[in-house]
Amino acid sequence: MDALLTLAVTRLADAVRLARNGPTKRTVSPTGAVKDLNRMQRRDLLLLAACYDNNREYSPTRRFSELRKALGFPTWKTWWDLILGVVITLVTVLLVLKFGES
Repeated sequence: MDALLTLAVTRLADAVRLARNGPTKRTVSPTGAVKDLNRMQRRDLLLLAACYDNNREYSPTRRFSELRKALGFPTWKTWWDLILGVVITLVTVLLVLKFGES
């Protein structure tokens, strides 16, 4: 099962990545199908690629980054909770320092 998933996901991820750069002889051109995917389906495809994409042409980080860009899956939303937590902590510390008793 793992071997089948590795072959299928690697081929699909390569097709999506190559289709982003323009149609070539090697691609099946899944760009129309990629545009129809909702956010959860794009996330699932990224998860499958993280586990089973075994293309040895590029580094894993580069492969994943290119696939994420090709799917149009932004990552700034993943940092939102962290940024919000840091901002609230800084504001709380500043308010305590300004209005707290010495």
